Amino acid sequence: MRAVLLTSLALLGVVALVSSQSSEKNYRFQQDGILLEPLRTEDLDYGCGCFFHVPIGDKGMGDFLVTWLLDETAKIRVNGHLTRLRVVSDRSEHTAGEIALGQKRTFLLENDGVSVHINCTTSRLCEPGGECESIGYDGEMLISDGAYQARFEIRGGCGC
Repeated sequence: MRAVLLTSLALLGVVALVSSQSSEKNYRFQQDGILLEPLRTEDLDYGCGCFFHVPIGDKGMGDFLVTWLLDETAKIRVNGHLTRLRVVSDRSEHTAGEIALGQKRTFLLENDGVSVHINCTTSRLCEPGGECESIGYDGEMLISDGAYQARFEIRGGCGC
């Protein structure tokens, strides 16, 4: 009887997990006066650049929160609006050909009172000899909009 009860509870958990993952993705992240929403399909550009989303295991993993193509403006949905940000700085510990796990990289994105600071650490690299052209990062994103600030954990990468 106990095994049947445990199996039933486990199945209910799986059904709830699958149900929550297949539902319409209209979630939001709100913290300290900042409302952060995933970018919509029509907001996205495709090509070489950087992208960040919520970490694996969190609700909404895989939906982009902030993206930008090389030499273009970044996009983020803050407080109900699609906001375009200039990439003001990109500082990295790695140099061409010398990328290693654990190296730090920071980005500063700004526009009209909204600023986004991304502090990340190299967490995933291409396999030696592979055809991969991207670097994975884990870190945090600090968003400032007027007097409000919020911090979110993120995961993402840069490459082609």
